[in-house]
Order: sequence, then C-alpha cells, then structure tokens
Amino acid sequence: MVSNFGANIKQLRINRNVTQAVLAKAVGVSVQAVSKWECGGTPDVELLPAIADFFDTTIDSLFGRACAEERNMEKQIINLLKRTPNRDKMMKACELCWALFKGVSNIPNVEETELAKVSSENGAYFDEKEACTRALVGINGGLAYACALQEMPSFIFMREPDDGFSYLLKEETQYQKLFSALSDPIFFRTLLFLYKREPVPFSLEHICKVQSLSLEKAASILNSMQALGWIEKETVELESGVKALYRPVINACFIPFLFCAKEMLHTVKLWYLRCVPRTNPWLENKSNQD
Repeated sequence: MVSNFGANIKQLRINRNVTQAVLAKAVGVSVQAVSKWECGGTPDVELLPAIADFFDTTIDSLFGRACAEERNMEKQIINLLKRTPNRDKMMKACELCWALFKGVSNIPNVEETELAKVSSENGAYFDEKEACTRALVGINGGLAYACALQEMPSFIFMREPDDGFSYLLKEETQYQKLFSALSDPIFFRTLLFLYKREPVPFSLEHICKVQSLSLEKAASILNSMQALGWIEKETVELESGVKALYRPVINACFIPFLFCAKEMLHTVKLWYLRCVPRTNPWLENKSNQD
C-alpha cells in the first residue's frame, strides 16, 4: 500500500501538470515531504483529506482502492437523474456524457474543460464554423462525437465491434434503396409530413390532398415506405365497404439520422476538443485479415 500511494501521488501530480512545490504549498508541507511520499513514504493521516481534495479524488483512490461510490457508479448516476426535474433531465444527462467524453479522450488536464455553449439562433447552424462547438475522439476501439450547440447538445458513443465498423456495410444494397428513396424530394417531403402529425392512420386520399399528389404517385411512395417498414397497411370496414388505411411506424432513429446528416454537411475547421490517436482505417474489415 505504501508503494502504491507514492506512485499514485506522482501520477496524479504529473497528470495535472503540478510540481512538488505546488502540491506541498497546497497541503502545508515541505517539498522534501512530498518527495519522500513519492519515494515510498506516507503522510500523516490528518493530511490525507487535504491531498484528496487537492486532486479532486477520494482517499481510497490515493491508495489505489476503488471506493464504494466508484463501485456503485451506475447506481449513483441513476439516483442523480431520478432526483433531477423532468425539464432538466436531458441537460443533466448531457453533462454526464461530457464527463464520459473527457474521460474517453484521455487528454491531460482536460478535467476542468466545460462543455461549450454556442447558440444557433437565427439559423446560424452552418455559420458558426469557427466557434469550436464540435469535439471528437477516435481511438482503436471506437469513436465519440459531441456537438455543443446550446439548444441541442448531442453525443455519440460507438464501441467498435471485434470485426470492425465494416459490419455496417453488410447490407450495402439496403443503404442504396434508402438513399435512393430519400433523394426523391416528394418522398422526403411526405416522410417529414408523417413525423409532423400525430401517428394515427391515414388514407391514400388524405395524403393526396395534403401533399398535392396524384393517386399514382402517392401509392408509389406509400408502397416504398411499406417496403422499408415505415408504414403498415391495414383495413377498416365502413358502411361504404372495406377501406385501406396506413399507419405510420415512427422510428426513433429518424431524428438522430437527421442530426447526423446535418453534421455531415457541417465543415469543422476548428475543434473544441479533438483527440484522434486512431491508426486503423475506419471501415477496416478485421474479419478478413490473416
């Protein structure tokens, strides 16, 4: 335990870019005392709280032991969010995600870096290119991406599978069908219409009327959406006979999809935080390697 303490103190000090003199002054001891600790000695018990506070950690962690709070971190986070009012839950979750992001980055002295707060008022989404609102971590093992627009802070964390991100390309033809459909302005406009209304069934005639479409075009679009699993066709029996209706299948990934598409159109010229020590190609197919 003595050896661990000295090594831990030294590592904490180096990570914070702090000299022995600064640490000594902060806890009220001599530089020689700090040097002695790092060489295998231990401080008086009453100094331990001051040392832990200086490094913003726990006494247990100074000795290399996981404290109860760290062992129950998941429960701590859950309880924190439970206590947070509903209107503030997502913002609190974003603050926690920013802490995760900084931890994943492994950048020295990043602990005190706050999440940037830049407004996108007046349609400035593409105008604040130099405002340092994006952050990126790319390592051999995954990626993390952050957007710090004040109205919509967003985070993406992706652990890389054992066989690489190329697993995403296993259904390449499906991507072609998807992007081919979305490239049709009328199809895309109709899709947006479905997300702007309550998810209740509608008729072919209704779509024709509100979207100013011919029966043939509307039927073609709805058939494509049904093939993609975005609507379900059902029937209802009326006095006039059996009527076909369409029920939207709201996909929660559509909003993140729009976000990612917009981010791809955004040119980042100055990163707020960037750490990309990754050496592997992003779409490396590891399963094909010898």
